[in-house]
Amino acid sequence: MKFAVLAAVVAYASASGVSLTAPEDRFLAEEELIEHVNSLPGNTWTAGVNDYHKGWTVDEIKFSMGTTVESKGPKVYSELDVADVINSLPKEYDARTEHGKCIHPVRNQGRCGSCWSFGASEALSDRFCMAGHDVLLAPQYLVSCDPVDLGCYGGQLFTVWGYMRFHGLPAESCDPYTSGESEISGSCIEQCEDGTPIKFYKAKSVYPVVTWFDTEESAVQKMMAEIYKNGPIEAAYMVYQDFMSYKGGVYKYTKGPLMGGHAIKIVGWGTDEKQGDYWIVQNSWGADWGLDGFFWIEKGVNSCNIEANAWAGLPDVEDL
Repeated sequence: MKFAVLAAVVAYASASGVSLTAPEDRFLAEEELIEHVNSLPGNTWTAGVNDYHKGWTVDEIKFSMGTTVESKGPKVYSELDVADVINSLPKEYDARTEHGKCIHPVRNQGRCGSCWSFGASEALSDRFCMAGHDVLLAPQYLVSCDPVDLGCYGGQLFTVWGYMRFHGLPAESCDPYTSGESEISGSCIEQCEDGTPIKFYKAKSVYPVVTWFDTEESAVQKMMAEIYKNGPIEAAYMVYQDFMSYKGGVYKYTKGPLMGGHAIKIVGWGTDEKQGDYWIVQNSWGADWGLDGFFWIEKGVNSCNIEANAWAGLPDVEDL
């Protein structure tokens, strides 16, 4: 059944206009790809060996890319209110500097295609902390309990945010992450690991940060304004093989086949005289990958569709 649903998700992505092939469809040897990237004149990023995917097969890497990526945001109107800050945004901004410990540490999804649950739970966790309630929410609960998304077989941004609004999820201490090694979605818990009742944390509102109505310019402005005003957001983008070898700099696609859709958390943006404008992104591949678990990707050109797929929500703190 899960494979049938997964096929439907892929079909949906194709129908929405997302290209499921890349200009280069040949899977390259790692050494060849690294040499290619680092020898490109004017290249803005550096490639090297990352141990995170060491020993993984191509199919295992593709399996871990568990997010549907649309060619543009949903065809709905968003009630996102950022008008008060959209015209006064700083040239550079990093939520880690502004909010310290509330931007929780980099995590590791492992071999499970659960990036959709990490990006969502981490963004909402940060926002709860910014609202005065420091809690790390449990991606495992989303993997095991969300009836619409597919656990380790993937998920979608708009459905997971809807689940966090109407159902909520517990703290990590209640339902620790276990799917990273087994690639198994696990069973939905009825009480916390220590036997205590589950306390649920919900989003009181959820919304697409970017919609079908946005131009490229307005999409970027709304993403920046939302991060600046309310905290980190979840976004999804297309991952190609060269991204596996990212070590630093502003990522731009150069070569290699499409691996799949991936969800992450965007915490800010910056600019570099030589490398250009970029998003500051927190990945879920552990702190040893890339820039201590983060990466930069070019901003303002919808690189790999990252500026077409962004969701967020406000934490419900009334009953806490």
